Amino acid sequence: MRILKQTENHWKLRIESEDDLWVLARLASPSRHLAMLGERRDTTTAESGLRAKAAERKKMWIELRVQTTEYQSYSDTLRVHGVIEQAPIDIGSHHTHMIEVGDEIELTTSDTFPSFDHALLKDAVDSSNKSNVSLIVVENDEVVLFEITPRGLREGATWTMRGGGKRGDVRTSEAVAHSFLKQVSNEILAATSTDLPMILCGPGHAREKLKSIILEIDLNRNLRSIGTSMAGRAGANEVIREGLANDFLENYAIHKEIQLLEEVWTRISSNGAVAYGEQSLVRAMAEGAIETLLVAVDLLRDEQTELDGKLLQDWVRGLDDIGGKLVQCSVDHDAGEQLLGFGGVVALLRYKMVECMKIIRFSELGENVRDTMAGARWILLDQDDIQHALSALMFAELDGVLVAVDHRKSKPDDGLWRRAVHLLLVAGNENAEEIQHRSGITKVISCDVSSIEEHIW
Repeated sequence: MRILKQTENHWKLRIESEDDLWVLARLASPSRHLAMLGERRDTTTAESGLRAKAAERKKMWIELRVQTTEYQSYSDTLRVHGVIEQAPIDIGSHHTHMIEVGDEIELTTSDTFPSFDHALLKDAVDSSNKSNVSLIVVENDEVVLFEITPRGLREGATWTMRGGGKRGDVRTSEAVAHSFLKQVSNEILAATSTDLPMILCGPGHAREKLKSIILEIDLNRNLRSIGTSMAGRAGANEVIREGLANDFLENYAIHKEIQLLEEVWTRISSNGAVAYGEQSLVRAMAEGAIETLLVAVDLLRDEQTELDGKLLQDWVRGLDDIGGKLVQCSVDHDAGEQLLGFGGVVALLRYKMVECMKIIRFSELGENVRDTMAGARWILLDQDDIQHALSALMFAELDGVLVAVDHRKSKPDDGLWRRAVHLLLVAGNENAEEIQHRSGITKVISCDVSSIEEHIW
């Protein structure tokens, strides 16, 4: 992407790659205006009585109010549908801009472009000097060509050998396989630029055979052979996910995204410093715990998606206040699809958040004791409450609520109430170890100054 002109609410851009089309599809959100040179039929030029299709097509500058965009990762055209706001003719009519590499467009918003749009544009500009990488997954009877772009994994051609290499005379099978790989090599070299790095991957030794044939044809080709445990698209994702070609891909957005998402999955599996789901994310933002927030790029621009009662695009602005980083993730790879399975938003945290505990005091219990205690981790009692707490202690045992008793006014007496207690606070002159041994209470602490809340877990 090249920026030709930029103000707070108006950008003039030149599209320089298919990845730029992907970016523009996200920037050209509904209600924004997109203008470029297009064509319309001028019905005033049609002869009387003839259909409008006979009218002359004229080039003109057409500004649309954007309604929808259409772009597929394998396509080289972005379609932007909208209503004509400015043009020499047909104002108010529907029109579709067909945007291709090399086109210049102007994008306008009614307010100012948000910071996450600036970040996406900057990434596109920075990626303009990065060449795509050809990734070829090789099996004995199938070869698949992928293209790794800064933003995704694009599948190209597939070659399949039919009838060779499975049965019959070994020499015949080898000859068929060699002929197949030679044909594939010629077509790969014809389909890819000599300037593009090339990675051969896959299980087995077929990739080494293909490598030898390619180098026979083009000795100077920048080529890397990497073993993977899987074939097909899974093998291509393995190369990126496992960092098997970091020297080629370390500065690509797709590589960085997948590495961060893999760290997310690792932390989730080990109950580490990670947050997902609305309640956990909202708490992490409130605590300032978010270090990196990963969001599906389209979800961020969805006017229906909310978090904590706000539009998601407004909620993420809270990262500026806590020094968090926003990463906008493509879903054009397997890890991006997994992200959608977690709601499209996950966060890597600066520290693991301690589970939020509900603590209730005996004096706060209402008439319906059990309902009041529902979901509590602890119920706290003073020694004077014990004689009135029979039902509370019974429900605590039944519902798994932990009981803590502050018994520092006098020496604790024996009684059935001890069976329900997990934490007992006694005066500093009491022998806590002896009381614990005699009563079987999980934790007994002798202390005159600290509060009971300081000792719960």
